[in-house]
Amino acid sequence: MTANKPATRDGIFEPCRGDVPAMCEIFKSGQIYHQNLFPDIFCAPDNEEKICAYIQGFTKPRNPFRTRRKFSYACFNNDVLEGYVLFQLYNNSNVFFKNDRWFAHIEDIAVGENFRKNGTASKLMNSLISRVDGLGGGVISGQVWRGNEASGNLFAKSGFSSHAQDFYRVL
Repeated sequence: MTANKPATRDGIFEPCRGDVPAMCEIFKSGQIYHQNLFPDIFCAPDNEEKICAYIQGFTKPRNPFRTRRKFSYACFNNDVLEGYVLFQLYNNSNVFFKNDRWFAHIEDIAVGENFRKNGTASKLMNSLISRVDGLGGGVISGQVWRGNEASGNLFAKSGFSSHAQDFYRVL
């Protein structure tokens, strides 16, 4: 008698806590990129515990009855995690946007260095767009730092347009 092998993940799935270490490695490479662009703003990714706790906050909670606002999707190819998107999801109840729409804010979208330029980020973005559209529509926002052309191109290719400008002051 042979044991059943678990199904291999191919495509977009909500990651589990066991995927957090791989997500942390991808996060760190992106953090290094941003730190090089803006050393006065971004810190070095040297606190593994804090990084893992941050990412874990976007994975499925152990308590299924806990109210969630933080979610994530991950792209897998033959059970290998290629990239992820972390996002917050709210129903705005006509406070900011008309027609009682959903509001999703992308906290981070990142792809492992070995998997870039193969459509992983587009798959993740399309999954998020489909989710919000499936809820009845809404607004999705994200922030792209100056100099990050790959992310800017992803947002533009996905139909996003710029309607705001952020200002920062480092003290």
